[in-house]
Amino acid sequence: MPWLDYNLAFFWHDVNDKFVKKSPDVGAPYENAGKTRSRGIEMGANASFENGLYAKLSYTYQEAKYVDYTVSGVSYDDNYIPNIPKNMFGGALGYRHAWLGDISLHPVYEGKKYLNSANTLEWDGFWLLNAKYRKRFTDWNPEVEFFVTASNLTDEAEVTTGSGDPGDESLYPIAGRTIFAGLDISF
Repeated sequence: MPWLDYNLAFFWHDVNDKFVKKSPDVGAPYENAGKTRSRGIEMGANASFENGLYAKLSYTYQEAKYVDYTVSGVSYDDNYIPNIPKNMFGGALGYRHAWLGDISLHPVYEGKKYLNSANTLEWDGFWLLNAKYRKRFTDWNPEVEFFVTASNLTDEAEVTTGSGDPGDESLYPIAGRTIFAGLDISF
């Protein structure tokens, strides 16, 4: 079994007649944003060691822009599509043991992003720290997995999405510290 694997991908997406929501509100209508372009690179690496330690890293750089989008005579051409950060990073550092289970920490970075189509409202990048624990009982019938996930351990006050025209913006925060536990039963 190899101890290291990696991946690399380049992407370029041109979309004609892309439908976007002007607002993330549940009932908000979609509108045609004309042509958009997203291009970038994704890369990742995973390392697993015989002693049970493992590490994962992933990085994405993406430039997502409007190419041909005009609303009420206002052109948003060459503006960034809202709520899509240019830089994203994720990682995991963990330990797996047949008897003790699997415990891991997951730092996540989301880079600066614009929160509206006019690109007048922006949010700086931020880090979040998450953690997971899981223990699978494979000898049981049915098979059972106990898990606990903890999100936003440092209780960061950040914004996940935003929208609106200048002067009428809405911000939607990331949930505060959250801990969730459960059982997964496989028949």
